[in-house]
Amino acid sequence: MRIIYKRLIVLVVFVIVLALIIWLVLFTLIIHVVDGMDDSFDFGDQYRYVRDYPQTLIYHEAKEYNGIGDIVVPGFILKYNYDHDHIILQNRTLESKDTLYWIVDKPTHDTISFKDSIDFISALQDKRIEMQLLDFPYYKSDK
Repeated sequence: MRIIYKRLIVLVVFVIVLALIIWLVLFTLIIHVVDGMDDSFDFGDQYRYVRDYPQTLIYHEAKEYNGIGDIVVPGFILKYNYDHDHIILQNRTLESKDTLYWIVDKPTHDTISFKDSIDFISALQDKRIEMQLLDFPYYKSDK
Protein backbone atom coordinates (compact mmCIF):
# COMPACT_ATOMS: atom_id res chain seq x y z
CA MET A 1 0.00 0.00 0.00
CA ARG A 2 2.84 2.39 0.82
CA ILE A 3 4.42 1.74 -2.56
CA ILE A 4 1.17 2.76 -4.28
CA TYR A 5 1.03 6.01 -2.29
CA LYS A 6 4.67 6.79 -3.03
CA ARG A 7 4.14 6.17 -6.73
CA LEU A 8 0.97 8.24 -6.68
CA ILE A 9 2.78 11.14 -4.95
CA VAL A 10 5.65 10.93 -7.45
CA LEU A 11 3.15 10.92 -10.33
CA VAL A 12 1.28 13.96 -8.95
CA VAL A 13 4.53 15.87 -8.39
CA PHE A 14 5.69 14.96 -11.91
CA VAL A 15 2.39 16.18 -13.43
CA ILE A 16 2.56 19.44 -11.46
CA VAL A 17 6.19 20.09 -12.47
CA LEU A 18 5.40 19.27 -16.10
CA ALA A 19 2.38 21.62 -16.06
CA LEU A 20 4.53 24.42 -14.59
CA ILE A 21 7.21 23.91 -17.24
CA ILE A 22 4.62 23.98 -20.04
CA TRP A 23 3.01 27.12 -18.58
CA LEU A 24 6.41 28.83 -18.27
CA VAL A 25 7.34 28.02 -21.87
CA LEU A 26 3.98 29.24 -23.20
CA PHE A 27 4.11 32.40 -21.08
CA THR A 28 7.64 33.15 -22.32
CA LEU A 29 6.59 32.67 -25.95
CA ILE A 30 3.54 34.92 -25.54
CA ILE A 31 5.59 37.68 -23.90
CA HIS A 32 8.22 37.41 -26.64
CA VAL A 33 5.62 37.68 -29.41
CA VAL A 34 3.77 40.61 -27.80
CA ASP A 35 7.01 42.44 -26.99
CA GLY A 36 8.28 41.97 -30.54
CA MET A 37 5.17 43.43 -32.19
CA ASP A 38 5.73 46.73 -33.93
CA ASP A 39 2.46 48.61 -34.36
CA SER A 40 4.13 51.75 -35.66
CA PHE A 41 3.54 53.09 -39.17
CA ASP A 42 6.44 53.62 -41.57
CA PHE A 43 6.44 56.85 -43.62
CA GLY A 44 9.71 55.97 -45.33
CA ASP A 45 13.12 57.64 -45.19
CA GLN A 46 13.45 56.97 -41.45
CA TYR A 47 10.17 58.63 -40.49
CA ARG A 48 7.79 56.56 -38.41
CA TYR A 49 4.55 57.14 -36.53
CA VAL A 50 4.66 55.56 -33.10
CA ARG A 51 1.28 54.73 -31.62
CA ASP A 52 2.30 55.13 -28.02
CA TYR A 53 1.69 57.93 -25.53
CA PRO A 54 2.41 60.56 -26.50
CA GLN A 55 1.51 59.50 -30.01
CA THR A 56 4.04 61.10 -32.29
CA LEU A 57 5.63 61.08 -35.70
CA ILE A 58 9.34 60.70 -35.15
CA TYR A 59 12.52 60.75 -37.16
CA HIS A 60 15.08 58.13 -36.24
CA GLU A 61 18.71 58.32 -37.31
CA ALA A 62 19.60 54.63 -37.25
CA LYS A 63 19.03 52.50 -40.33
CA GLU A 64 16.77 50.22 -38.27
CA TYR A 65 14.14 51.70 -35.98
CA ASN A 66 15.05 51.01 -32.35
CA GLY A 67 12.21 52.76 -30.53
CA ILE A 68 13.85 56.17 -30.15
CA GLY A 69 14.08 59.29 -32.25
CA ASP A 70 13.34 62.99 -32.49
CA ILE A 71 9.73 64.14 -32.17
CA VAL A 72 8.64 65.79 -35.42
CA VAL A 73 4.85 66.06 -35.05
CA PRO A 74 3.13 65.43 -31.71
CA GLY A 75 -0.43 64.23 -31.47
CA PHE A 76 -2.90 61.84 -33.03
CA ILE A 77 -2.82 61.54 -36.83
CA LEU A 78 -6.22 61.77 -38.53
CA LYS A 79 -5.17 61.95 -42.20
CA TYR A 80 -1.87 61.60 -43.99
CA ASN A 81 0.02 61.08 -47.21
CA TYR A 82 3.71 60.86 -48.05
CA ASP A 83 6.22 60.47 -50.83
CA HIS A 84 10.00 60.44 -50.96
CA ASP A 85 10.31 64.17 -50.17
CA HIS A 86 7.33 65.11 -47.99
CA ILE A 87 4.85 63.95 -45.41
CA ILE A 88 1.55 65.80 -45.14
CA LEU A 89 -0.66 65.32 -42.11
CA GLN A 90 -3.82 66.40 -40.41
CA ASN A 91 -3.67 65.70 -36.70
CA ARG A 92 -5.26 66.48 -33.39
CA THR A 93 -3.09 67.76 -30.57
CA LEU A 94 -3.15 65.85 -27.32
CA GLU A 95 -3.44 68.83 -25.01
CA SER A 96 -5.80 71.29 -26.69
CA LYS A 97 -7.59 68.88 -29.09
CA ASP A 98 -7.01 71.40 -31.93
CA THR A 99 -6.83 70.14 -35.50
CA LEU A 100 -3.60 71.10 -37.24
CA TYR A 101 -2.16 70.53 -40.71
CA TRP A 102 1.51 69.76 -41.28
CA ILE A 103 4.08 69.60 -44.05
CA VAL A 104 7.27 67.73 -43.22
CA ASP A 105 10.18 68.15 -45.63
CA LYS A 106 12.06 64.86 -45.29
CA PRO A 107 15.44 65.87 -46.78
CA THR A 108 15.76 69.03 -44.65
CA HIS A 109 13.71 67.82 -41.63
CA ASP A 110 11.80 71.14 -41.71
CA THR A 111 8.27 71.03 -40.31
CA ILE A 112 5.56 73.62 -40.92
CA SER A 113 2.19 73.58 -39.16
CA PHE A 114 -1.06 75.29 -40.14
CA LYS A 115 -4.18 75.94 -38.09
CA ASP A 116 -6.27 76.51 -41.20
CA SER A 117 -6.86 74.09 -44.08
CA ILE A 118 -6.90 76.94 -46.62
CA ASP A 119 -3.38 78.01 -45.62
CA PHE A 120 -2.29 74.38 -45.75
CA ILE A 121 -3.66 73.87 -49.28
CA SER A 122 -2.08 77.13 -50.41
CA ALA A 123 1.31 76.01 -49.06
CA LEU A 124 0.95 72.66 -50.85
CA GLN A 125 0.34 74.50 -54.10
CA ASP A 126 3.25 76.91 -53.51
CA LYS A 127 5.62 74.00 -52.85
CA ARG A 128 4.17 72.01 -55.78
CA ILE A 129 3.28 69.11 -53.54
CA GLU A 130 0.66 67.14 -55.42
CA MET A 131 -0.75 64.90 -52.70
CA GLN A 132 -4.12 64.70 -51.02
CA LEU A 133 -4.78 63.71 -47.44
CA LEU A 134 -5.92 60.11 -46.97
CA ASP A 135 -7.60 58.53 -43.95
CA PHE A 136 -5.00 57.20 -41.57
CA PRO A 137 -5.23 53.39 -41.31
CA TYR A 138 -5.58 53.44 -37.52
CA TYR A 139 -8.29 56.11 -37.54
CA LYS A 140 -11.25 56.45 -39.87
CA SER A 141 -12.71 59.93 -39.92
CA ASP A 142 -16.48 60.26 -39.93
CA LYS A 143 -16.40 62.59 -42.93
